[in-house]
Amino acid sequence: MPGPSAASRLTAALIERTVAGPGVDEAGAALVGRAVADTVAVMLAGAHEPAPVGLREALTPPPGPAFVVGVRGRTAPDHAALLNGAAAHALDFDDVCHSVKGHPSTVLVPALLAVADRTAPTGRDLVDAYGVGLDVGAAVWSGFGPDHYARGWHATSTVGVVAATAGVARLLRLSAAQVGHALGVAASFAGGLRQNFGTDTKVLHAGIAAEGAVRACLLGAAGVTSEGAALGGPLGMLHVLGAGDVEGALGALAGPSVLTGRRGLNVKRYPCCYFAHRAVDAVLELPVPVPDDVAWIEVTVPPGSLSALKYDDPHTGLEGKFSGPYVIAAAMLQRELTLADFTDAAVARPGVRELARRVRWSESPTPPLGAAEWQDGYAVVRVEHRDGRVDQTRVDVPRGHAQNPLDDHEIEAKFRSCTEHLLGTERAIRAARRLRTIATAEDASTWSVDLDRHPEPPTEESGSS
Repeated sequence: MPGPSAASRLTAALIERTVAGPGVDEAGAALVGRAVADTVAVMLAGAHEPAPVGLREALTPPPGPAFVVGVRGRTAPDHAALLNGAAAHALDFDDVCHSVKGHPSTVLVPALLAVADRTAPTGRDLVDAYGVGLDVGAAVWSGFGPDHYARGWHATSTVGVVAATAGVARLLRLSAAQVGHALGVAASFAGGLRQNFGTDTKVLHAGIAAEGAVRACLLGAAGVTSEGAALGGPLGMLHVLGAGDVEGALGALAGPSVLTGRRGLNVKRYPCCYFAHRAVDAVLELPVPVPDDVAWIEVTVPPGSLSALKYDDPHTGLEGKFSGPYVIAAAMLQRELTLADFTDAAVARPGVRELARRVRWSESPTPPLGAAEWQDGYAVVRVEHRDGRVDQTRVDVPRGHAQNPLDDHEIEAKFRSCTEHLLGTERAIRAARRLRTIATAEDASTWSVDLDRHPEPPTEESGSS
């Protein structure tokens, strides 16, 4: 008698990992706590950007138990996941993970917190659910393969909706049958195109994925059915959207948890596309140049890195986040990059625009400086001066990477920079510490205690309008 198909084995493995897989260890719980704090920070900072504001204006969310940043009152969990997910991704300041080729926490955290507001789980249950979701997301990405991203799919959304469905299902303690149906529903919710990078629609991808995850679980719990091979079958998600490497997905599930590996969570130090972070770190390592003395700035990165850095001549703050020349010029002139550098007015600064015209990016599988080997990525920045001098350096592991992490003080400093103008210093510090240690909470629904009733933001120009 023939054994079960690969698609059936994948479905069974995903259900097993979701329902009965091990929780995260203490180190993993600490990482998840940092991810929750970091995500809520950028969620608060992004709540009044155009995409989240547009969502709130376009929709009439029903009343419910779930907290929504940027507004007074609460709503249903699926609506909260949508609104908070979009807010968390609005500034492109949320964490990234190579194992899922995208931004995991901007989908996982809003979905899990929205459900936590309804069910009041322990903090330990919440961080375990995050770990389950991240590992399922890594399996989905392995099943897609790199061609998925190259073909134009935004993995934050396509991978994220299934990852967050697994996490939410774990938090809700769905049965094996309910989990199977929820995952199949989520597979049909997957979408998001990279062509929309640099627009508000990219921001919506994260919120829609978080909303889809909550809804998929509620539907699965209510008995709505889906096909058992919706992920791994010949007409399933992995084959239709990617390489259909079902064995690769199974292998990822059988391997170590993402949180324990070298390709864990990478916290962003700068509020722009992560493909530029190594180059920014390299610029900041070089001697401070006199701008008029700079002839050319050459940036070399691995193949595929420039696909997201699509705006050579940005005209909005949001486009500036995806502009290699602008990011390098701004970092070189200011020796830092902050949220203030990604407004429409900041992108239009004459001095930055003039220097950006002397920045050239290129791709090479072999770094032009240092060893030929690299993992995950590299950036070589070479500054040619008009008098013939050359300054150059290479960065493979940027600050905030899982192998070069920000410490707790730096996480707290980022939280304060994102929220202090809304919460005040004392409340921002208290919120950061509560969120960072959420694994110890007896009731995870208290996550928003320090955030509720926060004041309206200053009436200034939006950060990426």
